[in-house]
Amino acid sequence: MSASGWIGVDLDGTLARVDYGKVYDGSIGEPIQDMVDFVRLLNPRLVEFRVFTARVASPLQRWEGYDFPCEAYAIRYQRMLIEAWCLEHIGCVLPVTATKDHQCVAIIDDRAISAPHNFERLPVRAVNLIQGRLVGAGWAMDRVSDLLGGQWGYPLGGEE
Repeated sequence: MSASGWIGVDLDGTLARVDYGKVYDGSIGEPIQDMVDFVRLLNPRLVEFRVFTARVASPLQRWEGYDFPCEAYAIRYQRMLIEAWCLEHIGCVLPVTATKDHQCVAIIDDRAISAPHNFERLPVRAVNLIQGRLVGAGWAMDRVSDLLGGQWGYPLGGEE
């Protein structure tokens, strides 16, 4: 383990291509080569990377059609797929986790939105990203505006 901490890198949408419009079948997409090359260049010489993914958290509710006798088996199955994918595309097996700890220094994720350390109020840029993602996920624009703009007082679509 690295004395300076570790970096979590998301699998789906960050290391591997994913089509969120498709029915989830548990398979792992093709590598996103620039990110794979970045991890390959730095790991393990400079920093420890871990695959940071919900796939090894609580997957049963997402896996319709799979008949796993218990959640632990489903998690082991996903861990095995991820480790094999890493070996094939990165050249080594990375640790796989769904949790962060105090040694985690950064997380690289296609869905994450950065917040300042010890922040009291999100930057307007972050709120605008959240607004766009909620609307993109099917939320009604007026509901998003009521929540973020009305209740929390953020100037939606505005500048910092």
